[in-house]
Amino acid sequence: MNIHDAVEQYGHWRLGSGSTSVNTWRGERPGLEAFALCMTGLDRNHVHQIEPEHIDKWWAGTVLLAPSTRGTRLHQLRSFLLFCIRRGWLDKDPSRLLSAPRIQPVPRERLDADGLLSLLDVARTPRDRILLALGLNLAVRGSEIKRMTLADVDLDKGTLLVHVEKTTEFDYMPITSDLDAELRRWLLHYRTTCATLDKQSYLVPSQHINPTRNRVTYRPGQVCAQPYEVVKRALTDVGWENVKQEGVHTLRRSVARLYFGMAEEEGSFDSAVLATMTLLHHTRPETTLKYIGVDRHVQARDRVMRGRPFLTKLASAPVSPVRSIRDERTA
Repeated sequence: MNIHDAVEQYGHWRLGSGSTSVNTWRGERPGLEAFALCMTGLDRNHVHQIEPEHIDKWWAGTVLLAPSTRGTRLHQLRSFLLFCIRRGWLDKDPSRLLSAPRIQPVPRERLDADGLLSLLDVARTPRDRILLALGLNLAVRGSEIKRMTLADVDLDKGTLLVHVEKTTEFDYMPITSDLDAELRRWLLHYRTTCATLDKQSYLVPSQHINPTRNRVTYRPGQVCAQPYEVVKRALTDVGWENVKQEGVHTLRRSVARLYFGMAEEEGSFDSAVLATMTLLHHTRPETTLKYIGVDRHVQARDRVMRGRPFLTKLASAPVSPVRSIRDERTA
């Protein structure tokens, strides 16, 4: 099997199985095509010709990439090679001796409840405020906010239909009382300023700000192009200095961590993880724990030790005060 043809078949399989979105495959494909070109340059045109030494040369060629990108490329390659093995084009995985570089996780910034609510007060337009309110109350992705239409909002039932990114699923998420008030305020303003609204109009539309007239106009048929810029502006206005890596995921990550803490107080650790996983529309608890910065084993250790007696609880008699070496010599 030709390597380039194998990559094409792998892509068709990934998309056809329903486990991969078009956007995900669009991100994976360049790396696999670069691998195929590398093999062609090494005179390896067919899958069965790939040996560990060829993989090593490809791996050496990725040394200038960021460690996280290298790890992702290796993971994607191994998934492709496993596909080839299952198809009978390859006997064994030639990348089995490679290991992804270890990456020390960098703590991501999170806001507390007061910090999150302060963002609403600095929203520059009513459209920006409802975008922030959706992120603060539902922990949804920016791409999910962009897809929302007026038809998705049901204030009578207290639900908002969310089309989950990276899947074909949807979720009727509950509208909190806070979000209900924000939605009613926004919809009244939106309908007052736009006479052409219908059910298919975007809930968070594109907007144009006329600086000379200090007036905002909306385009209901055009989606808000860059939700993350709204978050960056709000974070800057409340005093954040470095917002380069921040965006809607900053809200999502902060809300999810607060939600996890609240759910853990009301139930068990495992039930809190599952509830937060459902909120974020993740498919694996490990993904959720990593996303909110919680280590299961660290949490278990802390629950046993923090603020509780340890040795004094285990000892059969009270522990005597510690004596210094000088005290021992004097005695």
